[in-house]
Amino acid sequence: SLKPIDTLFCHVIVARSGFIEGITREILHALFNSIPTIHNVILTPPKHILPNASRALNDLFPLVADAPASFSNEIRLANRSSYCPVLHIRPARVEDHDDLTP
Repeated sequence: SLKPIDTLFCHVIVARSGFIEGITREILHALFNSIPTIHNVILTPPKHILPNASRALNDLFPLVADAPASFSNEIRLANRSSYCPVLHIRPARVEDHDDLTP
């Protein structure tokens, strides 16, 4: 589920043609590994900017929904689970320390 508290919004990713997929993949890996509270990245690039880059980003940022014709941007989403596993942390219990104390 999308929540604003764990979502990063990005409007444009700028890179040389031919490098956009590799650079974007590395940016997403670094982002998700360094900021564990971010679970989603929403990319909203303008439709008219580099249509061939959109094809390269289809694997990284699948199209979420068709935007209305009046909306000049696409809506794309990258999930943390696609790049690195989510670490679930549970509270400590007394049983965790029983074998450590004599």
